[in-house]
Amino acid sequence: MQSFVLTIDFGIEVDGFDVSLLDLANATVVGEITNAAPAGPLTAVDEATYHVTLQPVGFGPVEVTVFSDAAETETGATNADGTSTSVLVVEERSLVVTTNARGSLSTDGLTSLEEAIAYANSDPDHSIITFDAALDGAVISGVALTLSSDVTISGDVGTAIS
Repeated sequence: MQSFVLTIDFGIEVDGFDVSLLDLANATVVGEITNAAPAGPLTAVDEATYHVTLQPVGFGPVEVTVFSDAAETETGATNADGTSTSVLVVEERSLVVTTNARGSLSTDGLTSLEEAIAYANSDPDHSIITFDAALDGAVISGVALTLSSDVTISGDVGTAIS
């Protein structure tokens, strides 16, 4: 999972804000991000806006809450009760089947045959679906194989689809 930058905008000049004033679920604050975004865990864009770099620790929602009274204006006013935001972290689409489970769930970190076929069908070019070696000997059953583009399904002889 790749880190990302979250923008926190108070809408007015504030003082005293730092990353310790964030409550995080399913993420940690990191020092740098790889895609040329701001370095450091917290970067002031201006007196009212900050960037914080977050690293998801799992698929699913990343919840970020700014604690109440986390920042103060020139007049001594503080931000209201915790303001929250949620970012959904989903897996990258793949043509490599990593589970014999049926269905499609973009937050489980696995790729089912149905997900791989849906991804292949979204590409008008030829796609090759393969199977992770961990599925050797596994059976994938009850899957409706609806192919609408040029797709090759290539697997070890130890994987059965019924």
